[in-house]
Amino acid sequence: MTDIEKQLEAFLNEFEREGYETGAGLKDEADFTSIYERHAGLFSHETAAAARGAVPEENGCGTLVAFLTVNIIDNALKEAMDELITAELKATIQVNGKEVPLRQAQILISNEPDPAARRALDAARLAAQRKLNPQYADLQRRSHLMSLDMGYVSYTDFFQKLEGLDLSVLKAHTQKLLDETAGVYEELLNRYRSALLPGVSAADLEQCDMAFMRRASHFDDLFPAKQLVSSAWKTLAAMGVDAADNPNIRLDIERRENKSPRAFCSPVRVPHEVYLVIMPHGGADDYNSFLHELGHTLHFAYADPALPVAHRFLGDNSVTEAHAMTIEYLSYCGPWLEWALGKSESREYLEFMDFFELYMLRRYSAKLHYELALHGGEYGLGECAGIYADTLTRATSVQYSPDDYLRDVDPHFYCARYLRAWMLRRQIVSALEQKFGGAWFTDPGAGRMLHELWSLGQKENAEAVSARAGFHELNMDAIIAHYRQANARQESKEN
Repeated sequence: MTDIEKQLEAFLNEFEREGYETGAGLKDEADFTSIYERHAGLFSHETAAAARGAVPEENGCGTLVAFLTVNIIDNALKEAMDELITAELKATIQVNGKEVPLRQAQILISNEPDPAARRALDAARLAAQRKLNPQYADLQRRSHLMSLDMGYVSYTDFFQKLEGLDLSVLKAHTQKLLDETAGVYEELLNRYRSALLPGVSAADLEQCDMAFMRRASHFDDLFPAKQLVSSAWKTLAAMGVDAADNPNIRLDIERRENKSPRAFCSPVRVPHEVYLVIMPHGGADDYNSFLHELGHTLHFAYADPALPVAHRFLGDNSVTEAHAMTIEYLSYCGPWLEWALGKSESREYLEFMDFFELYMLRRYSAKLHYELALHGGEYGLGECAGIYADTLTRATSVQYSPDDYLRDVDPHFYCARYLRAWMLRRQIVSALEQKFGGAWFTDPGAGRMLHELWSLGQKENAEAVSARAGFHELNMDAIIAHYRQANARQESKEN
């Protein structure tokens, strides 16, 4: 391992630990600044140039250089980022005369059955968000300017050239999805809105309503809280994966006031120290979130420790997201619900989750289209709030607030990783079903296949993993075909 790789691994260990402690509510203030300062020599054009000559290509030189270059910007923004994270940790909203941490707002919204009360909570959340938006805007503006100073045409150009992704190709795939699933989506949306959101008209449907709908509390009986962890360990054991006793895996499921409502995985030392963090709030959503983050955790905890740092920590994150979605898929799989939880009457839930995944696919497709506008240099930030609300509202038929136009943006076009992961997940699951049957989750052969993929870390990109699974390319065709078939079956039932 070269000196640059050793320094990078030390930085990543500290950075991920800070991310874990801050996100888990173990700290009141973020301090990524001191970590960047301790490793200041890493993030410069000189170090990136030196890495090109020192790090062997088989050690992921290109991936490592891209990370160092992207982090030249992140390093320059470290103090402002710490200030924003700390401001979010300390932000509160008023709920029934009490101050509640802003981070709890989404949980409260998703559990609030009364539309008026739900909107009041969301209005309080948005008011707090507006106070944070100048800090978000400052970070966005400065990152755009720095990419221009480096000689790139725009931040989009900066990202594509460093990461080797052609976002115009992905945009074309997502536009095809939006166009070809519009009819079935609208029919399903209206059906579930009428059934699950009484009193909310199509014209009044808001994002906070979808958060409540996603909570799906009427399906809680299918997902006993006490079996959340044990059902996962039972499944992995059936596949020959002894995750329950793996010392690399650390579960953090305690409730804390400032714990992030969004479950996450922190690969602090890959593969030896990997945290799965979740704050359970009930039902199907807990299972979906836990299994998703378990997929990430397994991927990192079973990565080959002999891999170079670039292949254990970095690379095409579409791959780790696909592994996360593969394990999450269990909670949408009827045979698994019956085998693991003893729930045979799950058809209504499975149909609902099929619809909700289409909503999320359309939402993330719209996010990509919006972020291409945000980062493309054609529009000023002042124009982007309206573009955000219009783009997501048109794609989902759900009203989005302009106030979320920067909060709802993950760094470095991460929405593209999710979209590519959806395509790859469908291929991995298809390969598992073809080789091991519909109950693949009970077959040690499936465990061996997944373990082999996890052991690669992110040495290979999504296209290479797709080829391993026996496919020729990543695209939305199988996803689109699935929804066409589901719509045809529904229409035949109704006729």
